[in-house]
Amino acid sequence: MITEANWKMKFATHKLADAGYFDTEIKSVKEVQDEWSFTCTDGCEYSIPKSRGIVPLVGQVARFWGSRCGGEVHGLEIDGIEVFYVPLCLDSYARVHIKEAMLHKAY
Repeated sequence: MITEANWKMKFATHKLADAGYFDTEIKSVKEVQDEWSFTCTDGCEYSIPKSRGIVPLVGQVARFWGSRCGGEVHGLEIDGIEVFYVPLCLDSYARVHIKEAMLHKAY
């Protein structure tokens, strides 16, 4: 069985070597059905499922791996707590499905 710990161990070296990240501060948070939606100082809005168990708070630092505003984000940490990370070495189909599994804890 694949667990969250297995994924984190497998992708840990990729994450450490991945310099394609940016940090931005969370400036507002709202609850939208089963998600937390938050806006950052870069002006972009992001969301994470409540099922992930991580509640973003105003003033926290969000670290994203990938593109800003509208592009593919393949990793997210909030104040150092990993929400998800999927390395770019995987094809785009695999990245989408692994990201969804990580966000919704469907291991």
